[in-house]
Amino acid sequence: MKKISNIVIITFMFVCIIILGCQSDRSSHPHEYLQKINNIPVSKTLYVFKVDLDQNIVDTLVMRTLKYDENNNLVFEKNFQLKSGLISINYYDSLNGMVYSEIKNKNEKFSDFITVIDKKGLIVSANYNIYEGSKKVDSVIMSYNYTFSEGKKTKLIIDSGDNFNTIEYYNPFEKPTLNFSLSYNDTVERTRFIYDKNTILIKKIFKHFSKDEEIVYMYDDSNNIIEENYFKNNKKEFSVNYSKDEKGNYLSYTKYE
Repeated sequence: MKKISNIVIITFMFVCIIILGCQSDRSSHPHEYLQKINNIPVSKTLYVFKVDLDQNIVDTLVMRTLKYDENNNLVFEKNFQLKSGLISINYYDSLNGMVYSEIKNKNEKFSDFITVIDKKGLIVSANYNIYEGSKKVDSVIMSYNYTFSEGKKTKLIIDSGDNFNTIEYYNPFEKPTLNFSLSYNDTVERTRFIYDKNTILIKKIFKHFSKDEEIVYMYDDSNNIIEENYFKNNKKEFSVNYSKDEKGNYLSYTKYE
C-alpha cells in the first residue's frame, strides 16, 4: 500500500504529539476506552468568535464540544469549523495525549488515527489512514520506541517507514521539550516547548523549514492559548490574540503587520 505524502504525515504527527496530558483512567483496550468516553455526557459546548478591535463579534468560526472525566480533565473534543464544514474529533488520555482521532469533511470521513496500547498504557503502534468516500486509499503504520531513565520517559522515536521519523525529548517531569521530524535524515519540522518551573507550558515554537514558516504560541498558566504569531521568511506577517468571555468562549482577533 502506498504511503501518504510526507507533508500530510508531518502535519498530522505534529498535532498528535504536541497535545499535552489529560488525566484519565486508561483501559488497555482502545475500543473499550473510546466507548467509556462516549458514555460520558457532553460537559460544555463553546464557540470561537472572530472579533474586531473593539471586541465586537463579527463572525463565528468554530463550535467546540468538550467532555471531562470525574477529575475535570479533558478526554474528548469535537471541533466543527462552520465555514468549511471540517470536523475533527479527538480522544485523550493521561500518558499519551491523543489516542484516537478522526477528521471529517462535510460529515464524510477524510482520515483517522488509531493507536494500539500496551499493558502499561503506552502507545506501541498506530495507524494513520486516508479515505475517499468509504474506501481507504492510503495508510501509514507507525511504531513507537521509548527510552526510559529511572522509570521516567526521556525520549520517543516514531518510525513511520520510508525513512521518515519523529523524535521527541522529555524533561524530568516527562513533559516534551523538543520534537522534530526527519525525512531521509533532513529536519523538516521542529517544535520547542518552554515551561514555567518545568511543568506549565508558556510558549511553543513551531518551525517548518522547507516553507520557512514559524509559528510562536503563547499560553496562560491554565494551558489556554492567548497569542499566536506567524512568521514567513523571518518576517512577522500577522498575530492572533485570544481572550475568553464570561461563558468560556474564545474571542479571536487577528492583527496583520
